[in-house]
Amino acid sequence: MSLFNYSLHKILKIVNKALNFKQTPYSPKSFVIGVGSPVLGGAGKTETVSFLFSKLKNFQPVILAKGYKGRIKRPTEVLLNHKPSDVGDEPLMLAQRGCTVWISNDKTEGVKALEDKFKIIILDDSLQHRKLNCSYNILTLPYDDEKTLNKIFRNLLFPFGPLRDDFYENLKRCDVVLCIARSGELPDFDVKVDKPFYFAKYQFDVPNIESAVVVTGIARPEAFIESVAKKVKICKVYTYRDHHQYSEKEISKLEQLTIPIITTEKDWVKIKQFAKSTLWSPVYLSLYVFDEKKFIDDINIRLNAKNRCN
Repeated sequence: MSLFNYSLHKILKIVNKALNFKQTPYSPKSFVIGVGSPVLGGAGKTETVSFLFSKLKNFQPVILAKGYKGRIKRPTEVLLNHKPSDVGDEPLMLAQRGCTVWISNDKTEGVKALEDKFKIIILDDSLQHRKLNCSYNILTLPYDDEKTLNKIFRNLLFPFGPLRDDFYENLKRCDVVLCIARSGELPDFDVKVDKPFYFAKYQFDVPNIESAVVVTGIARPEAFIESVAKKVKICKVYTYRDHHQYSEKEISKLEQLTIPIITTEKDWVKIKQFAKSTLWSPVYLSLYVFDEKKFIDDINIRLNAKNRCN
């Protein structure tokens, strides 16, 4: 495995070098907070972006996302009357939480459209975007178990590990690491990275229901299912691929069940346009950051430094 993983890293290095060739990244006028991860799916980027928006609300920030699987590609503000097929499920979910959200398939083009309107831009999935210089980069790491975290620190690329990019190269480009315990239990290990390291955990608002079926189409659904199982007797689990686009036929079939149906907030964004039953109970998710004050203070220090330079 180590030989194949080494070969994948060599190929990745060549690809990244080609992508960086003669590339001059754009430096925005605004303070851009990049949130990214070298981990494939379910790394907590969206919840981190949502958390940052709530904590920096006094600055009237904006979230800029790609709008994955949405048909709109140009810089566009996400409105509540948009459909998930227009702007993507996660941007619409964030807008429904009260966040100011824009999408743009080209993130540099998106930043240029926003930099004269907003003092702070929170960029979702930034570390693989080489055309842009962020003012502050946050690297998120999911924690499910020691084994998975160990594979990250061993720099194991998919399919040998959970990585889509070189962990240590991403680490060089970030200012801080946020390790998110998805099941709520923090890892017990010595941090061996030369960057400020913070811990956070997911908080699931599971409804008080005796028994239910679970429907989910998210990356790494195990933590969600485990959290539901702590409070609810799960009769059956229906799992779909991340960002699954539900059809009216699928929802109609699920609604033939005679017991409550628990799903994620992200799935509910796509399901509710077809839902006719009152059986549905979406679970809302929030992020709790340990040592939150210091985490936000570090961002404010960098923001103030940029303001003095402008």
